[in-house]
Amino acid sequence: MAKTSLHYAIQAAQELGIGSNPDWKLVADNSPILKFPDGVTKENRTYDGVMIKQADVNLLVYPLTIVKDEAGVKKDLAYYEPRYSPEGPAMGWSVLSTLHARLGESDKAYDWFVKSYKPNEVPSFGVLSETTSETNPYVATGAEGMLKAVLNGFGGLDSKDSGIIQLKTKLPKKW
Repeated sequence: MAKTSLHYAIQAAQELGIGSNPDWKLVADNSPILKFPDGVTKENRTYDGVMIKQADVNLLVYPLTIVKDEAGVKKDLAYYEPRYSPEGPAMGWSVLSTLHARLGESDKAYDWFVKSYKPNEVPSFGVLSETTSETNPYVATGAEGMLKAVLNGFGGLDSKDSGIIQLKTKLPKKW
């Protein structure tokens, strides 16, 4: 996130016609994205394969667009999917749904989409809790993630400097 924030700060300074601190670019360009020997992106410097609760690595694909090559995206998905905590939080599952939808894997995206909200519904209105073991609603990031899966995953909406575009995606067969 620091890399992305610094690049946006540089871009904002240019748009405003003011100078940016040269250290911003230096830090952004030299902040490493660490990899395991097989090319899988490491969650952090000391990460050793334990269960995780957040979609940190997968968020580098979307919305951060730091990891871009399809082979790397698929490799990271295959590695981290089985390492997510079964209890959530819900936001992680929606990230997986969004990425699979953008890869054209709509049926797999659908399965993650359902997992992103169904286990977290709290009676009587079906609002979302953060994890499957909680009954204290409402968690905005879970609902936001579910909407991102629909709009930015299945719907293919993406924000670029030139405006909003729509990527080629397809809806799941179950829809």
